[in-house]
Amino acid sequence: MGGAGKKVDYMNKVKHLFSGALGFFGTVLFYIIQVFMIFSPLLILGFNSWVRLLIIVAVLATGGLGALFMFGLWVWASVIVVLSSFPTEPAYIIFYVTLAVYVFLFLLFPLISAGIGYLFSRRNRNDNE
Repeated sequence: MGGAGKKVDYMNKVKHLFSGALGFFGTVLFYIIQVFMIFSPLLILGFNSWVRLLIIVAVLATGGLGALFMFGLWVWASVIVVLSSFPTEPAYIIFYVTLAVYVFLFLLFPLISAGIGYLFSRRNRNDNE
């Protein structure tokens, strides 16, 4: 799992996790979460509808480059939320929840998955010797 030279698609793994546990509803839930994760920082940043639509299309069309761009938008929106004087508005609460999901899916899940893969590959190597 995630050894040298292997590309691991963590979002695909998460989608299969959702669909395996909840079936069709899990797949629908996964896509709803993705839409919220793309839309949430755009809502905080206050772009108009056309700019939001163009950003969403660009992010979905460019793959890895779009993911890097979204990371920048998340950081920018996080700074705005932290500096805001009214952080309890519904938009900010939605942002906090989607930020927690974003951190788990894009930062913690890959690290945990890579760590578990490393531990199992190391154990298998030691058993074979």
